[in-house]
Amino acid sequence: MKIVHFSECGGGVERYLQMLIPRLEDKGVKQVLICSQHFSMKNFPSMADSFYKIYVEQSFSFFKILKVVQAVRKILLEEKPDIFYCHSSFGGALGRLASMGLACKVVYNPHGWSFNNKEAGSLKVGIYVFIERMLARKTDRIVTISSFEKQQAIDFHICDVSKLIVIKNGLEIDKYLQHKPSDISKEQGIPADAFVIGMVGRLTVGKSPDIFVRMAHLLVNTIPNAFFVMVGDGEEREKVESLILELNLGNRFLITGWVDNVYDFINRFDIAVLLTRWEGFGFAVAEYMLSKKPLVSTNVGGIPDIVKDGWNGLLIDSIDEKTAASAVIAEIRNLIETYEVVRSEHLISAGELSSLLVDHCRPITEIQRVSHATVVLPSPNANDKTRIVRISGTRPNLRIADGLFQSFIEGRYSYTYTYSPAVLTALLNSPSFHLERLSLAHQCCISTDSRGNVEIRGEYMGVHATHALATQEPSLFGEVPLTDGAAHALASNRCHLTVACEGATITPEPGEKSVYVTGTAEAVRKALQATQTAVANLAARYVLIPVDTALLAYVIGTKGRRIHQISAECGASVEVCTNNAVLVSGNPLAVKSACEAVEQGLKETQELNAVLRPPAEVLTVFLATYRDLLKQWEREYGGKVTIDEPRGLVRIHGDTAESARGLRYVIESMLEAVELEEEKDDRPRIVPLAPAGDNEVENDRSYDLWNLVTTSKLDHAQRIESLLGLDRAI
Repeated sequence: MKIVHFSECGGGVERYLQMLIPRLEDKGVKQVLICSQHFSMKNFPSMADSFYKIYVEQSFSFFKILKVVQAVRKILLEEKPDIFYCHSSFGGALGRLASMGLACKVVYNPHGWSFNNKEAGSLKVGIYVFIERMLARKTDRIVTISSFEKQQAIDFHICDVSKLIVIKNGLEIDKYLQHKPSDISKEQGIPADAFVIGMVGRLTVGKSPDIFVRMAHLLVNTIPNAFFVMVGDGEEREKVESLILELNLGNRFLITGWVDNVYDFINRFDIAVLLTRWEGFGFAVAEYMLSKKPLVSTNVGGIPDIVKDGWNGLLIDSIDEKTAASAVIAEIRNLIETYEVVRSEHLISAGELSSLLVDHCRPITEIQRVSHATVVLPSPNANDKTRIVRISGTRPNLRIADGLFQSFIEGRYSYTYTYSPAVLTALLNSPSFHLERLSLAHQCCISTDSRGNVEIRGEYMGVHATHALATQEPSLFGEVPLTDGAAHALASNRCHLTVACEGATITPEPGEKSVYVTGTAEAVRKALQATQTAVANLAARYVLIPVDTALLAYVIGTKGRRIHQISAECGASVEVCTNNAVLVSGNPLAVKSACEAVEQGLKETQELNAVLRPPAEVLTVFLATYRDLLKQWEREYGGKVTIDEPRGLVRIHGDTAESARGLRYVIESMLEAVELEEEKDDRPRIVPLAPAGDNEVENDRSYDLWNLVTTSKLDHAQRIESLLGLDRAI
């Protein structure tokens, strides 16, 4: 097999190819690379079997585009690949134009859809979408690097779903672990005591390097020892360098250009930032996380797939320097809380130490598992003064571990487990879970209630042993899941589940989508098989199809005509349930036919109709601005737009599927424009921390702490530790 790769842009795409090409080579795939002047060509000539470099300029000039298309097509005619793999939006467009009429299969990876650019106007977005739709017809498979990117392709009707496949980007973790990071501070001119805030990415408009520089200008007033690093290069470099000089930040900035190993620089970061305007996956974010760096990123594209706001990073919705600066400050404060190591110590008796060491320190293992803290025991031979148990961890985890340890020292533990009523019944009927016997054997107090709760109280080891017995009885009960249709039919008494099996009890739990089987081990095994068969028969006879509230009217038809028509034609009962769903029941063949008819009706309805639910304030402004244009849009696209102000709904009905999509797109664009305008007006105003001596913060303890750490000459780890103890020192 022979693959020709073509890419116009460098950066993340370049690193993607650096990982992909060697691995395909190992599988015996012959590879050819066509790239632009934006690639830093050090390794590729030795990786690929053939290598071509052409000049590609991002321009809509017909003659410039034609020149590149002709150059790529000439290479394709010479190489005759089996697969032509196009990377990035612009490169993908040029490559697919060049491949038209050729025998090779065409694969396209946008690495982030161009129409996701929030800065682009509705006209540009429309053009990008149109181009992607047209070229998708000449594409055999489209690779998306995140589930978000795939969903965007579906929402914008780029292509048939069957052409889409999600293959998330990866990182060379082994290479990272084997790499010994070098100290680049001296050779790059980074001060030893600097608090480094950095970004990795191409210096292009999409990565917002100008916003990063303006953010830096705000942060230098707050962080006296701040230093900023931009790892990458691009067409915006000259503009960025001019802006740095304009804001008098020349002695606080480093632009590295392309580097061989970004991790050498990331390891020096104290805070990692990515202010991208649109993103398919975000290579840089994944690299930040691999390096365990606190990060701030924009909430765009596939980034929310790997970054959970407030958990493993901070996400910002607004791409402006004030919001970014505020988020960096918040992340630094979060860094102080999250990575803080605090300690608690307990002096224990010889008897307590012996109890802790019983059964391979099981109590300590359990405390660490529950709290995620570290518990260190003294030596078994420790004397009276050295029997100190040390507990360490973050503040929240330490509090949990300390409470559990205190409970252990006091000798009383309590566990509560919740089971379904059927499972609890099986446990209580089990000889091994006999309450009285367990209570006597392990000196525990065991109690139950009607809600399925089992509480076990007593000495730690007794509680642990009791719990072990309780969880070792899986053969006493089983569970068979119900389909939505079967569960609804049983709950509404339309049918009954009848399974006869001696020694077992079969119970459909009210309000649950399961049937529980309890009894002896052998009886449960046989009953489960019979129950699964019975449930499968119910599932074939009762099918529940969920329907959006706004589409119910279209599904039912005028005076229920559509529902009655399907019922009569298919020979099955079709009815609308109170939970916004359609229940289809009858013999399996009739049910299958009726379900297909209902789903087809839903599909047609969804193609011709849409319901939008904008915020009330957005709808109000939209009507005040665009109400007079609604009739014009209806005439242009063909359809009807109905505004339900009391409910806050915009109903769209198209004469054809195409007109419905057109109407929906133009109205969604206008609503989005109104919403963005409203957000600009309500944008929070960020006020950086004032410099020392300001009367408003002169007595603010938090500022004193902050000032102390940022002006410290200690290394990063020591600075963090010192922060942890500041509240005790001041």
